[in-house]
Amino acid sequence: MVNIGPVEVEVGSRSGRWRVWLLVAVVALGLAGVIGSEPAWASSLKKAIKKSPEQAISLADHAQFDWDRVHIFGPYSDRDIVDGELGASTWAELDTEIELSDNVVLFVFRDGQEVVGSHDFRRSHGDFTTCLAPEGLTPQQAQFAVKNGGLALAAE
Repeated sequence: MVNIGPVEVEVGSRSGRWRVWLLVAVVALGLAGVIGSEPAWASSLKKAIKKSPEQAISLADHAQFDWDRVHIFGPYSDRDIVDGELGASTWAELDTEIELSDNVVLFVFRDGQEVVGSHDFRRSHGDFTTCLAPEGLTPQQAQFAVKNGGLALAAE
């Protein structure tokens, strides 16, 4: 008998071993989907940064959902910084590791006062630390230039 969390499986029989392997496979596939997932806009943006040296990139071309403002927070931003800019209890809605990491910047998309998306964008895919905008950017303002391997707001 093997206990896997709340599940007990008899492993002495052939069907018991098969159940254990099936359970392990289902859990592994589930974790792979959660751990490896990123929004489509982030994947698209990563590809554009890699493919488009010295060209402007419009975030609106990649984040093709309804949003009127994107807020970009730098490494080690914490609850006070995010909630101070976006409103009390916004931090609680976000799934982010930014408070503990210098490897990511946090993108938070809003439509009106509602958070419609957020993601920790890995700096190794594009370093937005020179483009921080905790006060937010409109889709028209969220234009970035890839320069010498880094990024800058295109308007600068």
